[in-house]
Amino acid sequence: MTSSRAFTPRWSSPPGRTIEDCLVERGETVEEFGRRLGESRDGVDALIAGRTSISIGMARRLAEVVGASVEFWMSRDGQYWDDRNRVEVNAWTRALPLAQMTKLGWIRDATGADTRVARCLEFFGVGDLSEWRSTY
Repeated sequence: MTSSRAFTPRWSSPPGRTIEDCLVERGETVEEFGRRLGESRDGVDALIAGRTSISIGMARRLAEVVGASVEFWMSRDGQYWDDRNRVEVNAWTRALPLAQMTKLGWIRDATGADTRVARCLEFFGVGDLSEWRSTY
């Protein structure tokens, strides 16, 4: 019997990586792509670097210019932001003195990343990293 465990990467890859791969494959420059997409160079750079989300309108234009479906681009973008958030939250917990917090009884020992995050958020009385930043 095989076990099916969800793949949860410890890294994130913006949709722009997929776009870059397509541009390289086609031999198209970023400037040409930007013109066809109707975006400025700064807008294209932000899209490729993952500094901006893909709106439904952008997903439609990407589907026309790059290919794939609107659903693909929306899903790819959503997965990127989920992965990016998970990586950021895990880095936050690794920066905390978890061994000392556990030894002092402030949190229970946590074996997995999700449990570790949940226990740290619970200890600080916040729901997510954004709330922790604004509180502390």
